[in-house]
Amino acid sequence: MNDAYKKWQEDKNFIIDNDHLKEKSYIFSSFPTANKYGFQTGNIRPLLYGDVLARYERLLNKNVLYPVGFNTLAESSFIESRKSANVLNDNLAKTFLNQMLKLGIGVNDQKIMDMRHDEYLSNLQLDFIELYDRGYIEYKNTIGYQDNKSKKIYDYMVRPEDSTKIQLKGFVLKCGSVIDDVMKNINQLNIEEDIKERLINAFDGRDTLLIELETSIGTKLNISFENPWMIGGVTYILLNPDFIDVMPLCDPNEVLNIKSYIEKKDQLYVYSGNYCTNPLTGNKIPILISDMNNGPVYAGNPFINSDDRLFATNEGFEVIDILDEDGLLINSDFLNGMIEKEANLAITLAFTDGGLAQSKKEYFHKDILLSSTDPFGALFPFLNDDGKLYSLRDFLPLSFSVQFRPILNEKCDVPGSIMSGTINSLFTIGMAPILAILYDEIGSNESMFSKIAIDEFIDWGEIKELSVSEDIIYAGILMPIIINNIIRREAPFTPRLIKNVKIIKDTYDKNHNNIKRSNNNMLDFDSLCESYSPDSIRAYFMMGKIDDDFIYDEDTLEEINEFIKKISITVLNPTYVSENKLDYEFFNLENKSKMYLNENRVSDYAKLVLEFSNNIILNNKLTEEQLLSYLSVIYPLMPYLSEESYSRLFDSKYSIINEGWPC
Repeated sequence: MNDAYKKWQEDKNFIIDNDHLKEKSYIFSSFPTANKYGFQTGNIRPLLYGDVLARYERLLNKNVLYPVGFNTLAESSFIESRKSANVLNDNLAKTFLNQMLKLGIGVNDQKIMDMRHDEYLSNLQLDFIELYDRGYIEYKNTIGYQDNKSKKIYDYMVRPEDSTKIQLKGFVLKCGSVIDDVMKNINQLNIEEDIKERLINAFDGRDTLLIELETSIGTKLNISFENPWMIGGVTYILLNPDFIDVMPLCDPNEVLNIKSYIEKKDQLYVYSGNYCTNPLTGNKIPILISDMNNGPVYAGNPFINSDDRLFATNEGFEVIDILDEDGLLINSDFLNGMIEKEANLAITLAFTDGGLAQSKKEYFHKDILLSSTDPFGALFPFLNDDGKLYSLRDFLPLSFSVQFRPILNEKCDVPGSIMSGTINSLFTIGMAPILAILYDEIGSNESMFSKIAIDEFIDWGEIKELSVSEDIIYAGILMPIIINNIIRREAPFTPRLIKNVKIIKDTYDKNHNNIKRSNNNMLDFDSLCESYSPDSIRAYFMMGKIDDDFIYDEDTLEEINEFIKKISITVLNPTYVSENKLDYEFFNLENKSKMYLNENRVSDYAKLVLEFSNNIILNNKLTEEQLLSYLSVIYPLMPYLSEESYSRLFDSKYSIINEGWPC
C-alpha cells in the first residue's frame, strides 16, 4: 500500500498539470469538523466520493483540481495561543492526513493548507480586507443569536433552536446587492427542494408590499409591509440610527436633539420633527428616532403588537382598533368589512394598480454575521483605534496570540482574542473553494479580485461536482455562492461557481443512532484502517447511495473485505488465455461504468464493479487485455489493488493513470 501511494506522489497524480491543452475539471468536497480522532463520526464519505470522481477524471487525461486537505482544519481547530496551537494542530493534521493516506485519498502533499499555515491565513485575511474595502464587509451594530447553553453567538441562518436574539457590534457580510443572483443560482442547483428551501429561507424572505411614503418635509420613505391589511393601525414609525442615515428624514430644527440622542442614547426615542400620512386612512404618522427596533425602519401597530401597545400607551400615541369582534376590518377605509386574507389581496391590487406600491419578495436577513465579539481576534486583520478601523494589510498573516503578540510598531498593538462563533464556519469554509483555485494554481497571495485571479476563475469554470455534508450546507453551499456572486458583480464574465451539488447524508450505526460521542458509538478509524484493506473500506462506504443516510455495520464491512481479498488473490495470480467469450461483458462494464461516473452515480458504479468482480473475475480466465481493462475501470474505487496489480503484472514504473480509461 505504501508503495502505491509513493508511486502516486512521485508521479504527481494529485497535482495540477501545467499542460494548458488539457481540459480542466474542478471537484470539491467539504471537510468534516476537526476533532483529534479523525473520521470517527463516519464523515469520510464526501472525501471518498470526490476522490473516486477525481481519479476517474485523471484517467480521462483531464487536468483535475481536487483540493482535498485544503480546508482540513479550518473549521474549529485554530487555537489562539501559538504556543499550544502548533502542537495540537499538528497532531490533528497528522491524524486526518494519515487516515486519508491509508485510504488512498489524493492529497497534494506540496499544498496542504489549514488554519495553522500562514499561506492560508494570508489569503483568507487579504480577501477579508478586500471585501471590507469594497463595502461588502462592514463593522457595525447588528443582530446575533446567543446559544442559551454555550453562550456562543451565531448568525440568523445557523442559530441554535434554544437561542436569544441580542444586539452586538461585529463584522457582517452585506449581501443585499447580490441576493437576487444568489436566489437564481440556488434555484438552478440540482438538489432536493427541501434543501433549496432551507438555503432560500436563510435570508428570511417574505412576500411584502413596498410603499413609498412622502414625508412632511418632502423626503421619501420606503416601508415594507408583510401583512398590508394592518396598515390602518400604524400610528408611529421608528427609524434606527444604527442601521440608517436618519438626518435626511429629520426636520433641520431637530438636528441638535437628534445628534444628542445618537451620542448618548439616554432616552427611548427622540422626535424627528417629521411625519408622513397613512396611505390608507390619511392619518398623520409621527416619525421617531430610536434604537428599539432591530432594523432600519419599523412601523408601529399598537392594536396588533402587544409591545407596540405598551409603548404607545406609555408615551401617549394613539391605539386604533382595526378588527371588530367578528374579525372583520374596521377603521381601514375601503377594507372595512373584509377578513384579513381578503383585505391583503384587495389592498395589494389597489395600491399596485394605482402606482402607490410594488409587490416584491423582501429579504429581512441581508447582513450575515461573521464575528461574534467586540474585541478583534487573530483572524481579523484590523486595528481598532479610537473607534476607527485600520487595515493591517502590511502585517499579514496576522496570526499572533493575545499573550505573545508582538508590538507591530509603536502605535500598533493588536488587541483581542480568537473569534469564537460563525467566522470559523461561514467565512472560512465559504471561502475555501475560491482560495483553492488561487493557492493551487497561482501559488501566491493574490486578491480574489485581481486580474490574474479572475482569469483563473474563468479558466477553471464551474465546480463539476461539489459534495457537501448536510450539516454544513450554509457554509459549504450558500456562502461560496454568495462570494462567487460578489466576484461576478466586480467581474461580470466570471462563471458561476457550482455546476452540480451532492448533499452527503449522515452515517448512523446499525441501530440507526447518530454516530456521536454522547451515544458512545464513535468509530475508531485508525483501527479500521489496520483491520481492513483500504479498498474494502472505500468500496463499503461508496456502495450506499451518497445522498441517503448510511447505516454502518461492521459485519458487512467484514464481508466486503473478505470478498476483495478473494479478488486480489485471483487478480494477482492470473492464468491468461488467448481468447474467450467475455468481450461483451467487458464492453458493458467499461461503458456502464463510464456512464455512471459521468453522471456522478458513484454508488451505482461501485455496485457494478463488485457485481462484475463476483460474476466474471472470480469465475473466468481472462486475456491480458481484459485484465488491464478491468484494472483501469476499478482504479477510481479500488486504487491500491489496481495499482499493485498493474505494477506487478505489467512491470510498469508508472501509475496506471497513464493507461487512461479503456477505449
